[in-house]
Formats: sequence, structure tokens, C-alpha cells
Amino acid sequence: MDDEIEDWVRDSAATVQTATGVSPALLNRLRYVAAIVAEAGPLTAEPQLLYRLPTDKICCAKIGHELLVGRETPATLIFSDDLRLSRQHFRIHRTPDGERIEDLQSRNGTFVNSLKITAHGLCDGDLIKAGHQIFVFLRRENELG
Repeated sequence: MDDEIEDWVRDSAATVQTATGVSPALLNRLRYVAAIVAEAGPLTAEPQLLYRLPTDKICCAKIGHELLVGRETPATLIFSDDLRLSRQHFRIHRTPDGERIEDLQSRNGTFVNSLKITAHGLCDGDLIKAGHQIFVFLRRENELG
């Protein structure tokens, strides 16, 4: 993370914590999201998932009409080595009210911001955990900066 963004995250976290008494867990979430977004580079307005590969490379998957995440096809985003993911673990799809995530009766569950969900509306910056994978959901109008 470059120094300018790191300073922004630290200053923002201190301001938020002082003003609202936010927990350290939420501050860590803010730091993680900021680091992933900073490494990803310019973002499009189209909803997307950011995630880190084992090589530390940051990848972006555009949601489109629907995105299915799992260990094997017909998933559109496949993590075949993650045995904690189900074959078809969760899907994100567009609705008139925004994007929704649905757990597809996975064995180990899907979590949004640390809460286990069956279905949930997504907001910009939400953290999604499934198996060993952590994703950041983004819906941006402009680049950060």
C-alpha cells in the first residue's frame, strides 16, 4: 500500500474510532478493503469482486448479470484447490434493488462482513468470505483518489 493511502486509512480509522467508538475489528476491515482497492488500481462503475490469489496478485471479477463462485463448473469463478468451498458455493446476481448474494446451501457457509448469510443485499466495500477466499464487493462511480 503506498504511503499516501496508508496515511489516509490511518487518519480515517482514527477519526471514525474517535467519533463513533468503532471496534478494532471494523477498523481492520476498513484497512483490508483500502489495501485491496489500492492494489487493484482504477475501478469501473460496474459491480465487481476483488480477491487475492495465492501469488498475492489482486484480481477482479465483474459481476455482470450473475456471478457463480465455487470449486468447479458451472461456477464462473472457480477455486478448484479450495476444499472448503462447495462445488457451487454462492452466487451474486443483479436485482432492481441492487446486487444480492445467495449461499447455495454450501457446507461451510458464506459470510458477509463476518455474518453468516443465506441471502443478503450487498453494499460497496462488503467483505465476503467463503472457504479460504476473501472477496471485496465494489460498486464505484469513479476511481478512488
